[in-house]
Amino acid sequence: MPDIVAGVIGIAVVFVWVYCLYDVVTTQDALVRNLPKIAWFVIVLLLFDIGSILWLCFGRPRVQSARIAGVERHRRARTGSTVPAVDAPALDHLHPVVREREEMARLRMLEAQFQRREAELRRRELGDGAGS
Repeated sequence: MPDIVAGVIGIAVVFVWVYCLYDVVTTQDALVRNLPKIAWFVIVLLLFDIGSILWLCFGRPRVQSARIAGVERHRRARTGSTVPAVDAPALDHLHPVVREREEMARLRMLEAQFQRREAELRRRELGDGAGS
């Protein structure tokens, strides 16, 4: 029985190690905490289980602020209050992941507005051209 438990624990440690290596590689450089990304990769690669625990505790980006911002956004949408226009200085206090998502959402919104305005101008031009 102890051999089975040791085997299961060993397999779990290998899966955590592989996950941490993958997580270090796919995490953006700007989001990595405390050390440069390459240093975290070397630590996780060479120290195996200790390196994986260190990465999960001290190197991996925090996601709590993203969850909180998502809840607040949902609350504002549900209550019907309008969300003010997002500008660059207003995003400085946000976590980099949240800031990037907010910037991308704002860009999508601006692109949609631009496309609506272009479509409206085309309709006006076609309407004015047909009436002449």
